[in-house]
Amino acid sequence: MKSVSNKDYNIEYKQKQYKHLNIKERVMIETIMKEQLEVYGKVNITSIAKKLNRSKSTISREIRRNRFVVVTEVFNKDSIFKKKKVITFEYESTEANEKALKKAKRKKEQVE
Repeated sequence: MKSVSNKDYNIEYKQKQYKHLNIKERVMIETIMKEQLEVYGKVNITSIAKKLNRSKSTISREIRRNRFVVVTEVFNKDSIFKKKKVITFEYESTEANEKALKKAKRKKEQVE
Protein backbone atom coordinates (compact mmCIF):
# COMPACT_ATOMS: atom_id res chain seq x y z
CA MET A 1 0.00 0.00 0.00
CA LYS A 2 1.15 3.52 -0.75
CA SER A 3 1.19 6.09 2.00
CA VAL A 4 -0.23 9.49 1.08
CA SER A 5 -0.04 12.54 3.32
CA ASN A 6 -2.04 15.74 3.33
CA LYS A 7 0.18 18.77 4.09
CA ASP A 8 -2.65 20.96 5.41
CA TYR A 9 -3.85 18.55 8.07
CA ASN A 10 -0.79 16.33 8.51
CA ILE A 11 -2.91 13.19 8.04
CA GLU A 12 -1.63 9.96 6.51
CA TYR A 13 -3.82 7.26 5.03
CA LYS A 14 -3.16 4.12 3.07
CA GLN A 15 -4.18 3.92 -0.58
CA LYS A 16 -5.17 0.40 -1.67
CA GLN A 17 -3.31 -1.35 -4.43
CA TYR A 18 -5.85 -3.36 -6.38
CA LYS A 19 -5.10 -6.82 -7.71
CA HIS A 20 -7.21 -9.19 -9.74
CA LEU A 21 -8.60 -12.46 -8.48
CA ASN A 22 -6.49 -15.44 -9.50
CA ILE A 23 -7.59 -18.98 -10.32
CA LYS A 24 -6.92 -20.23 -6.77
CA GLU A 25 -9.23 -17.58 -5.32
CA ARG A 26 -11.91 -18.37 -7.89
CA VAL A 27 -11.72 -22.08 -7.06
CA MET A 28 -12.01 -21.20 -3.35
CA ILE A 29 -15.12 -19.09 -4.09
CA GLU A 30 -16.65 -22.01 -6.00
CA THR A 31 -15.93 -24.61 -3.30
CA ILE A 32 -17.07 -22.39 -0.43
CA MET A 33 -20.27 -21.54 -2.31
CA LYS A 34 -21.04 -25.23 -2.89
CA GLU A 35 -20.36 -26.08 0.77
CA GLN A 36 -22.59 -23.25 1.99
CA LEU A 37 -25.41 -24.20 -0.38
CA GLU A 38 -25.32 -27.81 0.84
CA VAL A 39 -25.25 -26.90 4.52
CA TYR A 40 -27.29 -23.67 4.74
CA GLY A 41 -29.15 -23.51 1.44
CA LYS A 42 -27.77 -20.03 0.70
CA VAL A 43 -24.47 -18.26 0.09
CA ASN A 44 -22.91 -15.91 2.64
CA ILE A 45 -20.69 -13.49 0.71
CA THR A 46 -19.31 -11.93 3.91
CA SER A 47 -17.85 -15.22 5.12
CA ILE A 48 -16.29 -15.90 1.69
CA ALA A 49 -14.74 -12.42 1.69
CA LYS A 50 -13.27 -12.94 5.17
CA LYS A 51 -11.76 -16.32 4.23
CA LEU A 52 -10.13 -14.83 1.13
CA ASN A 53 -9.20 -11.54 2.83
CA ARG A 54 -11.06 -9.60 0.13
CA SER A 55 -13.81 -7.01 0.06
CA LYS A 56 -17.44 -8.16 0.07
CA SER A 57 -18.06 -6.11 -3.05
CA THR A 58 -15.21 -7.87 -4.89
CA ILE A 59 -16.71 -11.29 -4.16
CA SER A 60 -20.22 -10.10 -4.97
CA ARG A 61 -19.11 -8.64 -8.31
CA GLU A 62 -17.19 -11.79 -9.21
CA ILE A 63 -20.21 -14.01 -8.55
CA ARG A 64 -22.61 -11.67 -10.33
CA ARG A 65 -20.40 -11.41 -13.43
CA ASN A 66 -19.76 -15.12 -13.77
CA ARG A 67 -22.89 -16.86 -12.56
CA PHE A 68 -25.22 -18.76 -14.82
CA VAL A 69 -28.87 -19.67 -14.42
CA VAL A 70 -29.99 -23.27 -13.91
CA VAL A 71 -33.67 -24.03 -14.37
CA THR A 72 -34.93 -27.37 -13.09
CA GLU A 73 -38.42 -28.83 -12.94
CA VAL A 74 -39.55 -30.27 -9.64
CA PHE A 75 -42.55 -32.55 -9.32
CA ASN A 76 -44.78 -31.95 -6.32
CA LYS A 77 -47.20 -34.75 -5.37
CA ASP A 78 -49.23 -32.73 -2.86
CA SER A 79 -49.94 -29.77 -5.13
CA ILE A 80 -52.56 -29.38 -7.85
CA PHE A 81 -49.76 -28.25 -10.13
CA LYS A 82 -47.57 -31.20 -10.97
CA LYS A 83 -44.51 -29.31 -12.20
CA LYS A 84 -42.71 -26.41 -10.60
CA LYS A 85 -39.72 -24.58 -12.08
CA VAL A 86 -36.86 -23.88 -9.69
CA ILE A 87 -34.33 -21.26 -10.75
CA THR A 88 -30.87 -21.34 -9.15
CA PHE A 89 -27.51 -19.77 -9.90
CA GLU A 90 -24.22 -21.60 -10.19
CA TYR A 91 -20.62 -20.43 -10.44
CA GLU A 92 -17.80 -22.18 -12.34
CA SER A 93 -14.28 -21.02 -11.42
CA THR A 94 -12.59 -22.26 -14.60
CA GLU A 95 -15.09 -20.51 -16.86
CA ALA A 96 -14.81 -17.34 -14.76
CA ASN A 97 -11.02 -17.39 -15.07
CA GLU A 98 -11.14 -17.90 -18.85
CA LYS A 99 -13.60 -15.03 -19.18
CA ALA A 100 -11.36 -12.75 -17.09
CA LEU A 101 -8.27 -13.64 -19.14
CA LYS A 102 -10.10 -12.91 -22.40
CA LYS A 103 -11.26 -9.56 -21.03
CA ALA A 104 -7.73 -8.64 -19.94
CA LYS A 105 -6.37 -9.63 -23.36
CA ARG A 106 -8.95 -7.44 -25.13
CA LYS A 107 -8.06 -4.47 -22.93
CA LYS A 108 -4.35 -4.99 -23.59
CA GLU A 109 -4.96 -5.10 -27.36
CA GLN A 110 -6.98 -1.86 -27.21
CA VAL A 111 -4.14 -0.04 -25.45
CA GLU A 112 -1.51 -1.11 -28.00
